[in-house]
Amino acid sequence: MSFLNPEQAVKEFGIKPGMVAADFGCGAGYFSLALAKEVGSQGRVYAIDIQKEVLEVVRNRAKSRHCSNISTVLADLEIAGSSKLKNELADFVLIANIL
Repeated sequence: MSFLNPEQAVKEFGIKPGMVAADFGCGAGYFSLALAKEVGSQGRVYAIDIQKEVLEVVRNRAKSRHCSNISTVLADLEIAGSSKLKNELADFVLIANIL
């Protein structure tokens, strides 16, 4: 059984340096970190989840990789507008592994 490799998958999404991406339901940030690498230092990734603990994991992983272009956002995706992200802020939105 083969699992999805976030870095390989993100390369297929057409992400370009300088883009803004939002990873809704980011979990531990596997896709967020891969997106951050693709958008580069001029881009931004918003990692959004309802669990404070997983957002802390994302922050720690980003810090250990010297990745400063990820912002974590605590939000309940079942409530409209809870992410507080402005409409049309993101060039790319990822919604993966949402239960």
